[in-house]
Amino acid sequence: EDDLDWLIPSFTLIKNVQPSSKENADPDAEFSLPLLIEDIYRIPLADGFPKVLRLFGVAFKTVTIYGRATPLKILHKKEVRIYNVDDGTSSIIVHFSHIANNRIDIMTAVNNLEYELNMVKRQNKKRRFKSNNGNILREAQTLLRRTRSQICVPELFFTIGSKVLVIGIPYKSPCDGKVHIWAIEM
Repeated sequence: EDDLDWLIPSFTLIKNVQPSSKENADPDAEFSLPLLIEDIYRIPLADGFPKVLRLFGVAFKTVTIYGRATPLKILHKKEVRIYNVDDGTSSIIVHFSHIANNRIDIMTAVNNLEYELNMVKRQNKKRRFKSNNGNILREAQTLLRRTRSQICVPELFFTIGSKVLVIGIPYKSPCDGKVHIWAIEM
């Protein structure tokens, strides 16, 4: 039905990947290597996610690319977006999870705290003798508002032609055998 259905199984592979331990890591590979997309295809990749990548004698864990994004597809209840990123030398498919679980957890915690704060305010108004909690409640509400405004949960696509900086892990897709990037940040 859709010509991009072959991309779906690769998310299952990515989701089950466990991060490597620091003990097995190459100490020289603790940085992201900026590359042109055409150079990413020169990286020798096996199936799955390599712990350390090497290109031109340099060890690294992630790559950084800059280019223009074109949205392709949304996978798994809008959790993962697939883009085609082109930097003028070549293009590559990038998988990116816009909704990071830690941001959702923080937002849920802020919502719960706001609910509790409103309950305390209601109880404070019902009391016959007012307490000195008014200033504390106002300060807590201000703090929660600031926290909410600083939590950025990007839920929208990058539009066609958006310039993006991608930091991610290149891997060989088991579905089509081509090199894709699982974006850590975009």
